[in-house]
Formats: sequence, C-alpha cells, structure tokens
Amino acid sequence: MTSAEPRSYRDFAAAVVDVLDQAKVSYAVAGSFASSVYGEPRTTLDVDLTVHLTSEGLELLATAARERLLSLDVQSARKRLRAVKPQPFQIIDGHGGWKADCYVLTQTPYELGAFERRRSVRFSSASSGLLWLYAPEDVILMKLHYYRLSDGVSTKHLRDVGGMLTQMSAAGSHFDRDYIERWAKSLDVAGVWADLWGAWRERQS
Repeated sequence: MTSAEPRSYRDFAAAVVDVLDQAKVSYAVAGSFASSVYGEPRTTLDVDLTVHLTSEGLELLATAARERLLSLDVQSARKRLRAVKPQPFQIIDGHGGWKADCYVLTQTPYELGAFERRRSVRFSSASSGLLWLYAPEDVILMKLHYYRLSDGVSTKHLRDVGGMLTQMSAAGSHFDRDYIERWAKSLDVAGVWADLWGAWRERQS
C-alpha cells in the first residue's frame, strides 16, 4: 500500500488486527464495530477495543504498526499502562482518517470475565481470517455503560443495542439474558436495560 491509496474502514480494522496478531497482543473488539457484527451496521470512524498489554508488548506493537504505515505514540501509550482511570491510546491511520481506541485491560472482575468470554469470528480481511470480539452480552452491557456515562445524550448506543436484539432474534441467536441482568446491576445500568428490553419486547408483540 502506498500513501496514495487510503485504506477503507474494513482494511484499517484488518490492519489493526494484523498488528495485534504480529505483536502477540490479546485483544477484544467492542463498540460499534462489534455491535454491527451482531446487529445493524452503523458508519463510524474508529475501532474500540481492549488490549491485554505489557511494556514489552507495547514496543512490539509500535514496531508492527510502523510496518503497516500506522502511528502509535509510545510515550502516551506507556502512560495509559500506568493510569488508574482507563483512558485509551490510539493507533491512527493519518492518511485514511481512521483510528483505533485501545483500552488497556483492567483487573476488575467484570472486565476480566468479559475478556475471557470473547470469541473469534470470521474476518476475511485480516491475515489470520479471524478477529476477536466481545460476546454480544458484553457488547450490550458496554453500550449501556457508555450511554449512562453520557448522561443519556448518546442515544446511538441504545439504537445499537436495539439493532443487536432485532438481528439476533431474527437469526435465532441465543443470548444470556440472566448474565446481562446480573452484571447490569453491578454496572449501574439495570434501569436502562429494563426500559430498553421492555420497549423492544413491546415493539415485537
């Protein structure tokens, strides 16, 4: 690829996956990319993911990124490794205008459990033919969490969850509602989930 050939969004996502695989960094994709896989596609400019990263892995990741004409600010990323409050570092395609927000995996019971529940799905654009996504239940919980953090402003998260429920229902896909309700209480999104689930069920009747 030359600088005259900007990547598509899908090609950028594949490049990020290839970089992570080359550096042997475990990851799980969340956000609108994941909800689009499980539900209805939505245009976005970024990829949100969690990485299980060490200082040594960061150096390998930066090298792999440079080889694919992506930028990663190592100093900024190293600060994120030490941060108490999770803040992402970014992998950027300056020519195409894409970015990946990379959150370092924390040691909270929910995040550790959700990371263990991630699953691989077919993704032909990546060299491995696969990528790792959070399970749909965790994508839903994370969407509800970010909706709450926005004080109810970012309704796109609720639309994404509704799209997931509709598409999964149409495909006959099972999801663990008990799991969602259990963790929704811990993440302080039980009320939002109950309202959304009730409204969605009413629309289906």
